[in-house]
Parts: sequence; C-alpha cells; structure tokens
Amino acid sequence: MKIRLVVYNGGKWEIVNGKLEYVADADSSRRGLEIEPNLSYTALLSKLSNICSSTNITKLSYRLSSFSDPIDIINDEDLAIFYNFAMENIFEIYKLYVIEGFGVGSSSFSTPKKFLVPDLNFCADEENYDVVNDSQPNPDNSFENCSRSSSITFEPGHVFNNKEDMKLELGKKCLLEHFEFKVDRSSKSRYQVSCLVGGCGWRFRARSFGDSGVFFVKSFNDKHTCSKTLTYPHVRQANPNVVAHYLKEPLKDSGRIYRCKEIVKDFRQRFQVEITTSQAWRGKSLALELLQGSSRDSFAELPLYCYNLERANPGSVTHIKTDDERRFEMVFVAIGAAIRTFICNLRLVVIIDAAHLKGEFKGTLFLAVGMDGNNQILPISYGIGKSEDGESWTWFLSKLKECIGEIPEMAIISDRANSIHLAVRNVFPHVYHGLCCRHLMMNLRLPSDKKKRK
Repeated sequence: MKIRLVVYNGGKWEIVNGKLEYVADADSSRRGLEIEPNLSYTALLSKLSNICSSTNITKLSYRLSSFSDPIDIINDEDLAIFYNFAMENIFEIYKLYVIEGFGVGSSSFSTPKKFLVPDLNFCADEENYDVVNDSQPNPDNSFENCSRSSSITFEPGHVFNNKEDMKLELGKKCLLEHFEFKVDRSSKSRYQVSCLVGGCGWRFRARSFGDSGVFFVKSFNDKHTCSKTLTYPHVRQANPNVVAHYLKEPLKDSGRIYRCKEIVKDFRQRFQVEITTSQAWRGKSLALELLQGSSRDSFAELPLYCYNLERANPGSVTHIKTDDERRFEMVFVAIGAAIRTFICNLRLVVIIDAAHLKGEFKGTLFLAVGMDGNNQILPISYGIGKSEDGESWTWFLSKLKECIGEIPEMAIISDRANSIHLAVRNVFPHVYHGLCCRHLMMNLRLPSDKKKRK
C-alpha cells in the first residue's frame, strides 16, 4: 500500500493567533504524490526537489489531526515515525510541508495573498456550512463584534480530543459571553447547536474522525443576530462539568467550607448569571470527585491504604472484612502510636459510639476513644460498617481487644444501645460497662420537657 500525500511548498511556519500555521502565497504549488513506506529520506528529498523544482529544501514537516504543533522530518528516523503513523490509516490524505528557509514569523493577515492551507481529511459537505453575511442586520450593535472570552479560539478545523471536552469549552464560552444554545443534533459522529433565541444566526457544527472519538469544528458562525436582551432565570449551559471547572481551584483548599449559597453568589458576581443551588451542588460534587476521586475508587484502594498505613506507622493494626463474594463489609483501623499511648499513659476508660455516614454508600462510623487526666480524648481505633447492629459491634470490639487486650480494671462507656451491650458482654465479659450520663439524661427526659424543648 502506498501513502497518499499532498505536497505544499512556497510557504513557512508563522505564528497566527498564538498558533503555528503554514502560511503560503496564493500562487504557491500544491502537488499530489504517492510514495512507498520504505522510501529513504534522501530518495524522498530528491523526488520532492524534482516536483517542487527547488534545490533549497531544508526540511519537511507534517501535522497530525490531534497534534497542535508540526513535526519535522530531517532524517530517516523521523521519516520512519511518519510512515508508522501513516500506515495506521492508509486511506487518509496526509499533508507534507516543504520548508525552504528556517525561522518562524508572525502574521496579521494584512496581505491579501496569504491564506491558511485546509485540512484535506475534513468532510467538505457544503450544506452544513454557514455563510456569514456581514450585511445582515443586527438589532443590537453592541454585540456585533462578540468578544471571544473562551480559552479556546473556535474556528473550522480546530480539533478536540473528545466530545466531552468540546461540550465543556462551548459551555464555558456561553457562560462567559452570557448566552444560551440549544442542541439541534447530537450523535457519535455529529454535534450541531444554535442560539436559543429563534432566528439568531449563531451556529456551531462539529464532526468526528471516524470512530476515533476525536471531534473537529466543521463550521462556526460566531455572530449573534439576536438582541441578547432575552434573559433566562438559570443558565442551562451551567452544567456540572462547566461549574466544576471553575470550582476546582477554590475547593483545593480543604479547610474551606464552600456552601452552595456561596457558590451561587460567587457566580452571580463573577459571571453575572444566576444558577440554582441544585446546579451548584452538582458542580461542587463533580469538582470534588475530580480532585479527590470517586467513593467507589476509594473503596477499591482500601487494601493498599491499609498496607501503607501499617508500614508507615509501626504497631498499627488494620483489618478488612468481606463477604463470600469478596465484597466490602467492614474495616478496622488502629494507629500504633495511639495504642501505645492508651496502654501506657491514659486512663483505663474506653468510650465507644457510632455515627451514621451521609456519603454515596451510607454506612456507619464506629469509634473508640481514650481519655487522659485532663479529660482530653484520643482516638484509639475507628472503623466503617454497614449498620450499627450486634454483629458489627462484636467484630469491631474483637479487633479492638486484639490491640489493647482485656484489662480487668478497664471500663467501657457507651449509650444504652442493646447491640453495644450484647457485644461488650461477649467480647469483654470481665470489663465494667457503664452508660453515658448525657445519653441517660436525654433518654429519661419527661415528655413535657421534650415538647418544651421543641
């Protein structure tokens, strides 16, 4: 199989809008060529010299669709890499740029003879291209030259790694420029949107490179013919991906409590748009997942965490309980330094309690703490289980007993839960079990007092 090429010469690489582009004269030559994938660099250079009628070729360059920078070919090793890329998709037409002089300049397109060479692998379906008519009236002249506030310069041929990245950049653009769009068509190969205001000329169309998942901008009309005076209570493009993009930096400060009401207020001040508390909550949840990972991934890394914890903290004890199908049930963690501190320095009092978790997988947090002479507490062990029942407490206390042993003078303080009482009698039969005065007071409060308190 031969590699099909279109050879461009008479141009050079220039910086256009912050990007390297091959800029050539309008009368420069463009020649078709087919080569064998085993042709040497010297033979290829000789063939190109004959085609381009040039003896001053300094280097060759090519550009892949998913790369923003050109790749140079100056020897056989570089040419072999190009052959490997080309043979992966033999049906594509590759562009080969002939450079007859070194250096990179800049262009402002003030010379009418300059143009950007097109990408030959884009589908040129003319019915999907929007022709911008500069003479079309615009009811609001203040938006005639809409500023491009997005971090991406949308233009035909711009490539996105996937569809989600493209939708994120579009959402950011709409949020920054205060307009909304509606989806006209969305599939694995196409994505077409238009301004939410009926009759507006703003259009965006993109297509994918086969089944690769890579999308490129096919056509884009960035001029609004609507007045932009129609506002909506909540911006639909402020989806979780867009909101999360702007919340990742503030949420890196783990000590900050960033509430949804504060997020709504910040978006109102920064972007002059209104988002709901639901949009803020979903965006915050996604931002935290992007920064910290998902709860499911965290559970999957639990064995590795326990292993490293025991190695980094000598004397630490960890246990993971699973069912017959090796699904997670409970985990127990006791730090070695806390165990030694309790045995050597603290009172022989262990206070145990549990609290319900509110994460994705719910569950219950089990905790055992010690107390020193100044009534300061120190966590001895903690664990996570499904529910606060007798079986869970028995397993947790049995692992605690393996760490601290059974001391006859020791006392365990808890609330009046029957599950705790049974577990203590089974695991620590010779230890005094007392009840927390605070829990007793709350449980023995008269009904009339409870009504007054409400």
